[in-house]
Amino acid sequence: MPSAVINLSTTQAHGLAAPASLVSQFVSLKEQLIQREQSLAAELAQIQAALKDPPGQHSPPARAVLPVPHSSGQRTGLTAAIAGVLAPGPQSKEQILQKLIEQSFPLPANPRPAVNAVLYSNKRFRREGKLFSLVEKAA
Repeated sequence: MPSAVINLSTTQAHGLAAPASLVSQFVSLKEQLIQREQSLAAELAQIQAALKDPPGQHSPPARAVLPVPHSSGQRTGLTAAIAGVLAPGPQSKEQILQKLIEQSFPLPANPRPAVNAVLYSNKRFRREGKLFSLVEKAA
């Protein structure tokens, strides 16, 4: 069974550092790490200051989810926007989403659930395979 007591003469003979030098190495490395942490904190503060808006200017909010004003001045909701996209004919969900983005319609960060909810729950739209179309109104 190995001995739990460390013989200092044995550790020095095998090229291992004595406990006093281990402590001084630890203290030295800790001081270096503290200095590095302080320099990184200063660098981070500079980066954050550079990213802030200049005084008196504010950056716009990231893609607000608001209805788009229609040319008549009325707001257009997602259902009406999808109906407008489908007016020319049947399209897939991906095509609908792409056209909404092309029209700069404000969408949430993950727009698929919102588009799916409108397409599957609104009776104005009909699914035929992978394509969606407007339901024709009875005359």
